[in-house]
Amino acid sequence: MIEISSSAENLSDEKRLVSAQTILSILENNRARIRSLNGSVLTICGLLLSTSFVVTIFILDNSTFSIHWTVPIFLFITLIGLTISIVFSLWSILMPNPIVTPTNLELINHLTSIYHREYRLALISVILLLISIIFFVAAISIFGFTLL
Repeated sequence: MIEISSSAENLSDEKRLVSAQTILSILENNRARIRSLNGSVLTICGLLLSTSFVVTIFILDNSTFSIHWTVPIFLFITLIGLTISIVFSLWSILMPNPIVTPTNLELINHLTSIYHREYRLALISVILLLISIIFFVAAISIFGFTLL
């Protein structure tokens, strides 16, 4: 719960309000964090996608040992999840159409809507990445336990 101290209660309304420049700065910093997160997600997805592909090919090509039927299914789910995560991450990074905003309020509204779109797409991308990591670890674990 936020409490207002006695010194803040005595301030005038002008000093309590946040300026438009401050709001724009906060929005741009948040968007920069989202873009940074998307860059990390793309890197992790790319590395895990190539690893999953190599492991899948190795398991399917090597017929000297029997594998549990869930291992290839989990690896394919991992590959699909990582691919979709990459798509959502790239979709989030795409620049929206430029518009002309004559007032600060319209600019803040426009940047807020862009930020919310980027945030939703990045969140979906991260969730798919986490689900893919879980399936990858499960597939490798099942594969390892069948070899024991």
